[in-house]
Amino acid sequence: MRKIRKIFNNNIISAVGSDGVDVILVGAGLGYLTHRGGIVDERRVEREFHLIGASRGGAFRVLLELPLPVIRMMNDISAHLRGERAVELSQAAELALADHISTALARLADGIPIYNSMLWETKLAYPNEFLAALEVADIVHKQTGTRLPLDEVGFITLHLVAGGIGPAGPPKSSLRTILEHIVEVVQDELHVVIDESDAAGARLMTHLKFLIQRITRTQTYSGPVDEFFRSIRDENPAAFHCASTIGDLLEAEYGITINDEERSYIMLHLVRLTHEIAEHAAADSPQKDETS
Repeated sequence: MRKIRKIFNNNIISAVGSDGVDVILVGAGLGYLTHRGGIVDERRVEREFHLIGASRGGAFRVLLELPLPVIRMMNDISAHLRGERAVELSQAAELALADHISTALARLADGIPIYNSMLWETKLAYPNEFLAALEVADIVHKQTGTRLPLDEVGFITLHLVAGGIGPAGPPKSSLRTILEHIVEVVQDELHVVIDESDAAGARLMTHLKFLIQRITRTQTYSGPVDEFFRSIRDENPAAFHCASTIGDLLEAEYGITINDEERSYIMLHLVRLTHEIAEHAAADSPQKDETS
């Protein structure tokens, strides 16, 4: 018998069992018309998340932002990968992939295209993972009626590689150290505070982990920087300068060239990070005015 510890919304709660272990539970109406200390309605539980370690905060923030249909779809995707590919994604990797799919679906609904100039290099570098990503896209199409373009399939491929389908990346200790250096660079140059428990910070760190895992396998991408990247770069010189600094740091650390295209993708995540931090600050300011 498990008791409710906290209610986050109608569909997500935290609970504790007789063993004292906390767990995040997801299910339609699981938190509706109930209260802290109440008994969990186990019939409504669709998924459990045991988020541990450094990834807990960021992954949990992402989970709270995910629509329930996307979480359900991710359950089916994970079951497919487990059954057909013998791959068991970590729960943090599942949530990172679900977050990407949710964002991609929202982008397509708004008519915002994205061009993946790394697509064919990704397909050549990770053919098995690319096939698995196509299967993921097929599940998305069957459940939502939206067909993800191949550009998005390329990005999903990288999520699967980082999630454990591909070969192992660098040792976690060295990865953590270089990520800490990058956080210092971003905070110093852009005058922001990166909170890895926040969804925007978690997305940035996830992309940087993907990048580091690629370059340590000597899998970098080359190609012209298109007009989309040029316009973002011109509009956000501070973010591009910071991305270039990060590129220089990675070059010095790993002895491999980080080209303009890789730096441009880092820049995109930095722009998104700064925009989300600004939006959160703007949303909080009226509350501060009311209490003053």
